[in-house]
Amino acid sequence: MEEIRIPIGLCKLIYGTQTLNNLADRAVFQAIPKYKQLFGGKGNTTQKYLLEKYDVSMIVSLTEENYDTLKLSIPYLETYEQGFYDNPNNPNMEGKPLIIHPSEAGETKEYDIVILDAILNPEKPFVRTYDKRVDKINVHFLGRPVMRNDKLSYFFIGDWDSSGVLDIDD
Repeated sequence: MEEIRIPIGLCKLIYGTQTLNNLADRAVFQAIPKYKQLFGGKGNTTQKYLLEKYDVSMIVSLTEENYDTLKLSIPYLETYEQGFYDNPNNPNMEGKPLIIHPSEAGETKEYDIVILDAILNPEKPFVRTYDKRVDKINVHFLGRPVMRNDKLSYFFIGDWDSSGVLDIDD
């Protein structure tokens, strides 16, 4: 890679086979490592950092309220006739790839971020506000680790299609 340039602006999200285009205002990707310091040597200084935990997440606000986006914002909904009922004892823990494609990047995938195994966060509350402004549905994805090349990985940045990172058709 010669120069890394991350485009700014809105993005398109692909979660499994579902495409989410109607972002309300922003989407936030985070990868937060939590390290434990290992001390030693002269002066008992920090020699290494040991990764204890890695929090990978994507938080989005959508302007489109429908049954599909409701199921994304409430991972413990179950289908019942003409709607849903809540079943907090059984949250959906099925992981799917989450592709984050910056709109500004056009057709190129070189700036895409892929959370390799994203799930819906079952601990986020469902909040629905009724007011005169644009309705927003908040969706919070969490990344889980997968084995890639004998290492645990959470996400990939770059052209996932050409690299063969995912076994899906775009």
